[in-house]
Amino acid sequence: MVALWVLVRQINEIGLGNVLAALRSERPDTVGLAAVLVALNYVVLTFHDHLAVHYIGRRLSWWRVTATSFMGFAVSNSVGFGVFSGATVRYRFYSRWNVTGGEISRIVAFYSSSTVLGLAVISGCSLAFDPPNALAALLPVLALRLLGAALLAGVGLYVLVCVVRREPLKIWRFTLPLPSPGMSLGQVAISSVDWMACASILYVLLPEPRPPFFELAGAFAGAQLAGILSHVPGSIGVFESLVVLSLRNDVDVTHLLQALLLFRVLYYLVPFAIALVVIFVDATFRRRPAPQP
Repeated sequence: MVALWVLVRQINEIGLGNVLAALRSERPDTVGLAAVLVALNYVVLTFHDHLAVHYIGRRLSWWRVTATSFMGFAVSNSVGFGVFSGATVRYRFYSRWNVTGGEISRIVAFYSSSTVLGLAVISGCSLAFDPPNALAALLPVLALRLLGAALLAGVGLYVLVCVVRREPLKIWRFTLPLPSPGMSLGQVAISSVDWMACASILYVLLPEPRPPFFELAGAFAGAQLAGILSHVPGSIGVFESLVVLSLRNDVDVTHLLQALLLFRVLYYLVPFAIALVVIFVDATFRRRPAPQP
Protein backbone atom coordinates (compact mmCIF):
# COMPACT_ATOMS: atom_id res chain seq x y z
CA MET A 1 0.00 0.00 0.00
CA VAL A 2 2.85 2.39 0.80
CA ALA A 3 4.44 1.74 -2.60
CA LEU A 4 1.13 2.34 -4.36
CA TRP A 5 0.69 5.61 -2.45
CA VAL A 6 4.18 6.70 -3.54
CA LEU A 7 3.36 5.92 -7.17
CA VAL A 8 0.11 7.92 -7.08
CA ARG A 9 1.82 10.81 -5.31
CA GLN A 10 4.63 10.99 -7.86
CA ILE A 11 2.17 10.91 -10.76
CA ASN A 12 0.20 13.75 -9.17
CA GLU A 13 3.36 15.80 -8.59
CA ILE A 14 4.52 15.34 -12.16
CA GLY A 15 1.13 15.97 -13.77
CA LEU A 16 -0.20 14.24 -16.88
CA GLY A 17 -0.30 17.52 -18.82
CA ASN A 18 3.40 18.10 -18.19
CA VAL A 19 4.24 14.60 -19.39
CA LEU A 20 2.22 15.04 -22.58
CA ALA A 21 3.88 18.39 -23.26
CA ALA A 22 7.33 16.87 -22.77
CA LEU A 23 6.44 13.98 -25.09
CA ARG A 24 5.30 16.39 -27.80
CA SER A 25 8.61 18.21 -27.54
CA GLU A 26 10.61 15.02 -28.26
CA ARG A 27 10.88 13.00 -31.45
CA PRO A 28 9.29 9.53 -31.16
CA ASP A 29 12.53 7.80 -32.10
CA THR A 30 14.34 9.65 -29.31
CA VAL A 31 11.78 8.51 -26.74
CA GLY A 32 11.98 4.99 -28.17
CA LEU A 33 15.78 4.95 -27.87
CA ALA A 34 15.54 6.21 -24.29
CA ALA A 35 13.05 3.44 -23.48
CA VAL A 36 15.43 0.82 -24.91
CA LEU A 37 18.26 2.26 -22.80
CA VAL A 38 16.04 2.04 -19.70
CA ALA A 39 15.40 -1.65 -20.40
CA LEU A 40 19.11 -2.29 -20.92
CA ASN A 41 19.94 -0.37 -17.76
CA TYR A 42 17.62 -2.52 -15.66
CA VAL A 43 19.21 -5.63 -17.19
CA VAL A 44 22.59 -4.33 -16.02
CA LEU A 45 21.12 -3.61 -12.58
CA THR A 46 20.17 -7.27 -12.15
CA PHE A 47 23.85 -8.23 -12.34
CA HIS A 48 24.27 -6.60 -8.93
CA ASP A 49 22.12 -9.34 -7.43
CA HIS A 50 23.68 -12.11 -9.50
CA LEU A 51 27.12 -11.11 -8.21
CA ALA A 52 25.80 -10.68 -4.66
CA VAL A 53 24.20 -14.16 -4.67
CA HIS A 54 27.54 -15.56 -5.83
CA TYR A 55 29.23 -13.57 -3.04
CA ILE A 56 27.15 -15.30 -0.33
CA GLY A 57 27.88 -18.67 -1.90
CA ARG A 58 24.34 -19.56 -2.96
CA ARG A 59 23.05 -20.98 -6.22
CA LEU A 60 19.67 -19.76 -7.43
CA SER A 61 18.11 -20.00 -10.87
CA TRP A 62 18.83 -17.15 -13.24
CA TRP A 63 15.20 -16.06 -13.62
CA ARG A 64 14.58 -15.95 -9.85
CA VAL A 65 17.52 -13.65 -9.20
CA THR A 66 16.78 -11.50 -12.26
CA ALA A 67 13.09 -11.03 -11.42
CA THR A 68 13.76 -10.33 -7.74
CA SER A 69 16.52 -7.87 -8.54
CA PHE A 70 14.38 -5.98 -11.06
CA MET A 71 11.50 -5.62 -8.61
CA GLY A 72 13.82 -4.67 -5.76
CA PHE A 73 15.51 -1.90 -7.74
CA ALA A 74 12.28 -0.69 -9.38
CA VAL A 75 10.68 -0.26 -5.95
CA SER A 76 13.69 1.16 -4.09
CA ASN A 77 14.48 3.65 -6.87
CA SER A 78 11.02 5.22 -6.50
CA VAL A 79 10.16 4.67 -2.83
CA GLY A 80 13.49 5.84 -1.42
CA PHE A 81 15.20 4.39 1.66
CA GLY A 82 16.74 1.96 -0.81
CA VAL A 83 18.42 -0.24 1.79
CA PHE A 84 15.09 -0.93 3.50
CA SER A 85 12.60 -0.89 0.62
CA GLY A 86 14.87 -2.96 -1.62
CA ALA A 87 15.58 -5.37 1.22
CA THR A 88 11.86 -5.83 1.90
CA VAL A 89 11.17 -6.85 -1.69
CA ARG A 90 14.18 -9.17 -1.74
CA TYR A 91 13.21 -10.79 1.54
CA ARG A 92 9.72 -11.45 0.17
CA PHE A 93 11.13 -13.55 -2.65
CA TYR A 94 14.57 -14.80 -1.61
CA SER A 95 13.24 -16.19 1.67
CA ARG A 96 11.00 -18.55 -0.33
CA TRP A 97 14.10 -20.17 -1.72
CA ASN A 98 15.67 -20.75 1.70
CA VAL A 99 17.94 -17.71 1.68
CA THR A 100 18.31 -16.67 5.33
CA GLY A 101 17.77 -13.19 6.73
CA GLY A 102 21.51 -12.87 7.40
CA GLU A 103 22.33 -13.80 3.81
CA ILE A 104 19.81 -11.29 2.48
CA SER A 105 21.44 -8.61 4.66
CA ARG A 106 24.79 -9.44 3.08
CA ILE A 107 23.24 -9.23 -0.40
CA VAL A 108 21.85 -5.77 0.43
CA ALA A 109 25.19 -4.60 1.87
CA PHE A 110 27.00 -5.92 -1.20
CA TYR A 111 24.89 -4.20 -3.85
CA SER A 112 24.65 -1.01 -1.77
CA SER A 113 28.45 -0.74 -1.64
CA SER A 114 28.59 -1.50 -5.37
CA THR A 115 26.23 1.43 -6.04
CA VAL A 116 28.49 3.84 -4.16
CA LEU A 117 31.59 2.55 -5.97
CA GLY A 118 30.05 3.24 -9.37
CA LEU A 119 28.94 6.71 -8.38
CA ALA A 120 32.46 7.45 -7.14
CA VAL A 121 33.98 6.28 -10.43
CA ILE A 122 31.65 8.36 -12.61
CA SER A 123 31.87 11.45 -10.40
CA GLY A 124 35.62 11.05 -10.05
CA CYS A 125 36.20 10.76 -13.80
CA SER A 126 34.01 13.77 -14.49
CA LEU A 127 35.63 15.99 -11.88
CA ALA A 128 39.17 14.88 -12.71
CA PHE A 129 38.90 15.20 -16.50
CA ASP A 130 35.87 17.35 -17.41
CA PRO A 131 34.34 19.27 -14.45
CA PRO A 132 30.84 20.72 -15.05
CA ASN A 133 31.07 24.38 -16.06
CA ALA A 134 28.67 25.49 -13.33
CA LEU A 135 30.87 23.90 -10.64
CA ALA A 136 34.02 25.30 -12.25
CA ALA A 137 32.48 28.77 -11.93
CA LEU A 138 32.06 28.26 -8.17
CA LEU A 139 35.24 26.39 -7.22
CA PRO A 140 38.82 26.33 -8.54
CA VAL A 141 39.25 23.75 -11.29
CA LEU A 142 42.30 22.37 -9.50
CA ALA A 143 40.21 21.68 -6.39
CA LEU A 144 37.59 19.87 -8.47
CA ARG A 145 40.25 17.79 -10.19
CA LEU A 146 41.82 16.87 -6.85
CA LEU A 147 38.41 15.87 -5.50
CA GLY A 148 37.87 13.69 -8.56
CA ALA A 149 41.27 12.07 -8.10
CA ALA A 150 40.48 11.43 -4.43
CA LEU A 151 37.23 9.66 -5.36
CA LEU A 152 39.03 7.45 -7.87
CA ALA A 153 41.77 6.75 -5.33
CA GLY A 154 39.12 5.70 -2.81
CA VAL A 155 37.75 3.13 -5.25
CA GLY A 156 41.28 1.89 -5.93
CA LEU A 157 41.91 1.61 -2.20
CA TYR A 158 38.78 -0.52 -1.77
CA VAL A 159 39.96 -2.95 -4.46
CA LEU A 160 43.45 -3.00 -2.91
CA VAL A 161 42.01 -3.86 0.53
CA CYS A 162 40.09 -6.75 -1.07
CA VAL A 163 43.39 -7.95 -2.56
CA VAL A 164 45.53 -7.83 0.59
CA ARG A 165 43.02 -8.50 3.40
CA ARG A 166 41.28 -11.81 3.73
CA GLU A 167 39.82 -11.41 7.23
CA PRO A 168 36.16 -10.34 7.39
CA LEU A 169 35.27 -6.78 8.37
CA LYS A 170 33.59 -6.43 11.76
CA ILE A 171 31.12 -3.54 12.07
CA TRP A 172 29.42 -3.51 15.47
CA ARG A 173 27.82 -6.96 15.71
CA PHE A 174 27.98 -7.63 12.00
CA THR A 175 30.69 -9.59 10.24
CA LEU A 176 31.10 -9.01 6.50
CA PRO A 177 33.53 -11.15 4.52
CA LEU A 178 35.36 -9.09 1.93
CA PRO A 179 34.78 -10.08 -1.69
CA SER A 180 37.58 -11.63 -3.70
CA PRO A 181 39.74 -9.29 -5.80
CA GLY A 182 37.95 -10.40 -8.97
CA MET A 183 34.55 -9.87 -7.36
CA SER A 184 35.49 -6.37 -6.15
CA LEU A 185 36.52 -5.47 -9.70
CA GLY A 186 33.18 -6.89 -10.84
CA GLN A 187 31.39 -4.57 -8.40
CA VAL A 188 33.21 -1.55 -9.80
CA ALA A 189 32.65 -2.59 -13.43
CA ILE A 190 28.94 -3.44 -13.11
CA SER A 191 28.12 -0.30 -11.14
CA SER A 192 30.11 1.95 -13.48
CA VAL A 193 28.35 0.52 -16.54
CA ASP A 194 25.03 0.83 -14.71
CA TRP A 195 25.46 4.53 -13.96
CA MET A 196 26.90 5.28 -17.42
CA ALA A 197 23.88 3.62 -19.00
CA CYS A 198 21.57 5.51 -16.67
CA ALA A 199 23.19 8.85 -17.53
CA SER A 200 22.97 8.02 -21.23
CA ILE A 201 19.16 7.91 -20.94
CA LEU A 202 19.08 11.56 -19.92
CA TYR A 203 21.78 12.36 -22.48
CA VAL A 204 19.75 11.15 -25.47
CA LEU A 205 16.68 13.05 -24.23
CA LEU A 206 18.57 16.36 -24.29
CA PRO A 207 18.37 18.46 -27.46
CA GLU A 208 21.39 19.36 -29.54
CA PRO A 209 23.86 20.80 -28.78
CA ARG A 210 24.44 18.56 -25.77
CA PRO A 211 27.13 19.09 -23.14
CA PRO A 212 30.09 16.66 -23.17
CA PHE A 213 28.93 13.26 -21.94
CA PHE A 214 31.32 13.03 -19.00
CA GLU A 215 30.31 16.48 -17.83
CA LEU A 216 26.67 15.41 -17.84
CA ALA A 217 27.52 12.03 -16.27
CA GLY A 218 29.36 13.71 -13.41
CA ALA A 219 26.48 16.09 -12.71
CA PHE A 220 24.08 13.15 -12.98
CA ALA A 221 26.08 10.98 -10.55
CA GLY A 222 26.42 13.76 -7.98
CA ALA A 223 22.70 14.52 -8.15
CA GLN A 224 21.85 10.83 -7.79
CA LEU A 225 24.08 10.49 -4.73
CA ALA A 226 22.46 13.54 -3.12
CA GLY A 227 19.03 12.13 -3.92
CA ILE A 228 19.90 8.76 -2.36
CA LEU A 229 21.19 10.42 0.79
CA SER A 230 18.08 12.62 1.03
CA HIS A 231 15.78 9.53 1.17
CA VAL A 232 13.11 11.58 -0.65
CA PRO A 233 10.90 9.11 -2.58
CA GLY A 234 12.42 8.79 -6.02
CA SER A 235 14.76 11.70 -5.14
CA ILE A 236 12.01 13.79 -6.71
CA GLY A 237 12.94 17.47 -6.72
CA VAL A 238 16.40 16.90 -5.23
CA PHE A 239 17.80 15.13 -8.29
CA GLU A 240 16.25 17.54 -10.79
CA SER A 241 17.34 20.66 -8.90
CA LEU A 242 20.98 19.58 -8.72
CA VAL A 243 21.13 18.56 -12.37
CA VAL A 244 19.70 21.95 -13.40
CA LEU A 245 22.16 23.72 -11.08
CA SER A 246 25.09 21.82 -12.60
CA LEU A 247 24.10 22.09 -16.28
CA ARG A 248 22.26 25.42 -16.46
CA ASN A 249 25.20 27.03 -18.28
CA ASP A 250 25.23 24.31 -20.96
CA VAL A 251 21.57 23.49 -21.68
CA ASP A 252 18.46 25.63 -21.97
CA VAL A 253 16.67 25.16 -18.66
CA THR A 254 13.25 24.62 -20.27
CA HIS A 255 14.57 21.81 -22.48
CA LEU A 256 16.53 20.37 -19.56
CA LEU A 257 13.42 20.23 -17.37
CA GLN A 258 11.45 18.50 -20.14
CA ALA A 259 14.21 15.91 -20.53
CA LEU A 260 14.33 15.36 -16.77
CA LEU A 261 10.56 14.90 -16.67
CA LEU A 262 10.63 12.22 -19.37
CA PHE A 263 13.63 10.59 -17.68
CA ARG A 264 11.66 10.32 -14.43
CA VAL A 265 8.67 8.77 -16.17
CA LEU A 266 10.73 6.27 -18.16
CA TYR A 267 13.32 5.33 -15.54
CA TYR A 268 11.33 5.55 -12.32
CA LEU A 269 7.58 5.38 -12.84
CA VAL A 270 7.24 2.80 -15.64
CA PRO A 271 9.45 0.12 -14.00
CA PHE A 272 7.87 0.91 -10.62
CA ALA A 273 4.37 0.35 -12.01
CA ILE A 274 5.45 -2.93 -13.64
CA ALA A 275 7.00 -4.15 -10.37
CA LEU A 276 3.85 -3.27 -8.40
CA VAL A 277 1.69 -5.24 -10.85
CA VAL A 278 3.96 -8.29 -10.54
CA ILE A 279 3.99 -8.07 -6.73
CA PHE A 280 0.20 -7.67 -6.62
CA VAL A 281 -0.35 -10.68 -8.89
CA ASP A 282 2.10 -12.72 -6.85
CA ALA A 283 0.38 -11.78 -3.60
CA THR A 284 -3.02 -12.62 -5.07
CA PHE A 285 -1.95 -16.10 -6.12
CA ARG A 286 -0.23 -16.80 -2.81
CA ARG A 287 -3.41 -15.90 -0.88
CA ARG A 288 -5.43 -18.44 -2.79
CA PRO A 289 -6.16 -21.55 -0.73
CA ALA A 290 -4.57 -24.76 -1.92
CA PRO A 291 -6.97 -27.02 -3.82
CA GLN A 292 -8.53 -29.75 -1.71
CA PRO A 293 -7.62 -33.31 -2.69
